[in-house]
Amino acid sequence: MAKAYNQRPSSYLDIADPYLAFCLDEACFEWGAYIDSELDLVEGNSTAEITQKRERIFRRLMGLPLKYADPAAILGDKKSYVKKI
Repeated sequence: MAKAYNQRPSSYLDIADPYLAFCLDEACFEWGAYIDSELDLVEGNSTAEITQKRERIFRRLMGLPLKYADPAAILGDKKSYVKKI
């Protein structure tokens, strides 16, 4: 985000203390670099497979719920037995 908008994360939070701003910016940079390195390690046979694997890794790293296919849909059953939330 800092690259896209040419602003540091600390400026979005309007942090006045320079040391605290530095620490936040550094933490965001390190976390982003870690995510990038994990996503760069993904290998696959096709672009679609690589994209799917990268999305799963990103979701895991960010603590987002993983997407799973409905087993009933995979087996061809038209009824879904998965309870919608």
